Amino acid sequence: MARFGLILAFLLPFLPAAVAAQDYDTRTLMQHRQWQVDVTYSQSSDSYWCTAGVENGSTQKFNLVAYQNEAFALFIFDPRWNLEARPVSFVVDVDRNRWNMDGSGEGTGIALSMTDAEKAAKFLVQLKRGNSVYVYNDKQQRQATFSLSGSSRAIDALFECWDTIVGSQDPF
Repeated sequence: MARFGLILAFLLPFLPAAVAAQDYDTRTLMQHRQWQVDVTYSQSSDSYWCTAGVENGSTQKFNLVAYQNEAFALFIFDPRWNLEARPVSFVVDVDRNRWNMDGSGEGTGIALSMTDAEKAAKFLVQLKRGNSVYVYNDKQQRQATFSLSGSSRAIDALFECWDTIVGSQDPF
């Protein structure tokens, strides 16, 4: 189920708008500075997920996604990318703290399932306290920069949303 939720969220940007609109109900829970938190319900899978994310001036997106089945993931999207489906190694710098990541890439996005709770917690604390996120490929070439202005409140709201969808079938 966790893998299905990750795949579903990863493929959402590729679905035709009419199909996506029919199957998904997304509501914005909060916006603060650069960040936004949404909850989404999928009719086809009868499941919810919460997203905290930021978009930069190049329409690149950095999203943290918490699923009803308790899975947690990081997604980074760039409409200019055209990635073949494959494993992807990348680097995320939160200010001066470096995180080497191994995820998967396809189309316009890369994804990482955050399965190590201790590492995920440290990463989220740095995101809450930091100023900027820099994303690099495995050749150390910068691919994206994101503001962390508003991330602390957004990550708190993401966890409130996550607690709600894990404990209830109706977060509204």
